Amino acid sequence: MAGAVAIRGGGETRSFLAVDEPALGSVDATATRLLGSFDPFLQAKDRAMLVPGAVQARELWPVLGRPGAVLAGGGLVDTWRPPKSGRTLKVVVDPWQKLPATTRNEIVEQAERLAAYRAGSLAGVEFTTRGLVMQP
Repeated sequence: MAGAVAIRGGGETRSFLAVDEPALGSVDATATRLLGSFDPFLQAKDRAMLVPGAVQARELWPVLGRPGAVLAGGGLVDTWRPPKSGRTLKVVVDPWQKLPATTRNEIVEQAERLAAYRAGSLAGVEFTTRGLVMQP
């Protein structure tokens, strides 16, 4: 493909446009973000490259009731749901791994921004242990 740059990841080779290379290099890959359930990033065809395993894939892309995803450190680390009651928002996070305190604090900051965007207040952020996958 003319004007394309090949990259290798997850055992596969993919391409992107060479004109997009400067923009991709300037992205802050360490940022923590709450991605909505239908965020374009989560709609990628190569889902196996986005999540670490089949258990996480089933949790992130169920048949009904999709959660959002937490992007941190350049990868997806957990799912989240935004149960809302009136003008208050509570964010429930299901981590797939133990999260460092800094990442947890960044998730809380993102939840505060989301509540403000929705013209409400944040009732809290709950970190569950339901999604944790123990590493050997």
